[in-house]
Amino acid sequence: MPGSAALIEQQSPELKGKLGYFPIPGKNAKKPGAVFTGGSDLIVPEGADQRGEGIEVVKALAGPATPNSPYWPAVEADNPIKPYMTAVLEGGDPAQEAKRASDRITSKLISG
Repeated sequence: MPGSAALIEQQSPELKGKLGYFPIPGKNAKKPGAVFTGGSDLIVPEGADQRGEGIEVVKALAGPATPNSPYWPAVEADNPIKPYMTAVLEGGDPAQEAKRASDRITSKLISG
C-alpha cells in the first residue's frame, strides 16, 4: 500500500523510486476492488453494509473454525481458496465460485 511503501523507503532509502503498488481491479474501471484482509488481521469496517454478518464470520474464523478432521491437511494441500479468489477477481460469480470451492473442501474432508 502507498503508506507501507513510504515507510519502507524511510528505512531503506536505496529503495526510493523502486517500489510500486496497484489497486486490485474492480468490476468496472470507476471503482477498484476490495482488498483482502487475512492472516492475523481480521477486521470488519465500521461502515460495512453487512457489519453483523462480518462480525459473525470473524468470530467463526477466530474460534474453533478449522474442522476437526484427519483430512484437513488434504484441504490445505489442495488450496481451493486460491482458485476461488482468482475466479472472482476475474469476474466470476462469487456465489457460484464459493459453491465450487465449498464442494472441493467437502470432498477432501470426506475422502482425503
